[in-house]
Amino acid sequence: MKRFLKNITGLFFLLIVQTAFGQSIDLSLTTSKTCATYTYCVTIGMESTSGSGTQNIGNTSLLLTYDPEAISYQSYTSQHFDGSDLCIGGSSSSWLSHAYDNTSLSGKLNLSLLLDDNNNSCPNVTEGAVTDVAEVCFDILQQGSSPNITFDSLNTHINSDIPNDGTMPITISAFDSLFTAGVMLCDCAGAGTACNDQNVYTVNDQFDANCNCAGEYADNDMDGIYDGIDPCIDMIYEAENAEWGYIDSLFYGGVIRNTEP
Repeated sequence: MKRFLKNITGLFFLLIVQTAFGQSIDLSLTTSKTCATYTYCVTIGMESTSGSGTQNIGNTSLLLTYDPEAISYQSYTSQHFDGSDLCIGGSSSSWLSHAYDNTSLSGKLNLSLLLDDNNNSCPNVTEGAVTDVAEVCFDILQQGSSPNITFDSLNTHINSDIPNDGTMPITISAFDSLFTAGVMLCDCAGAGTACNDQNVYTVNDQFDANCNCAGEYADNDMDGIYDGIDPCIDMIYEAENAEWGYIDSLFYGGVIRNTEP
């Protein structure tokens, strides 16, 4: 009976310790757009959601993915956890410069935050406020498309500062993402919006994801005349079925069909 109580007490204590040290963080993406240069930027942020007020993080690896057909990598600017926070005595930092790779894999940016002093992890990640990590900017290639920016959850990890060895990871409670078409529009009305491609032979002119205005060559009544210039697109009228003919070198009937733009 004593052994049973001892085991139950130990298990209860273990659960209390795990709860007390339970930590979680939200990863956010805040966007901005500069149409003068066709630039779309996202700022990666962290916010504590553990209920403990503040958290100290350790080595961190973030893998950001995006659509390389819609946007292309332009620049990277670190914000915090990069050696610029002189939060140790006002004169030194506990972090090394960010390490990042934007070339190894298309549509992926791998970012590493490297803690240099496990005993002095600062700044803290707090509740109710987002701590910016870095800003990543892209060239807009397809204004009407979605950038499809998100985190690869299987390859994104945040360690606690003590021990900073991967044995006590911090739970990531939310991975932000950007999957909305049209957020990068500048001087384009958007994919699917009606336009005029200045081609009289086409119909249903629309902008595509690349902001190109184009219609379709259609022949609804299959009479060989494009609907854009066909006065009767829903029927084959007699003149269109007429045949060319000559009697004694004299033309007796027919129709001229200009079906090429």
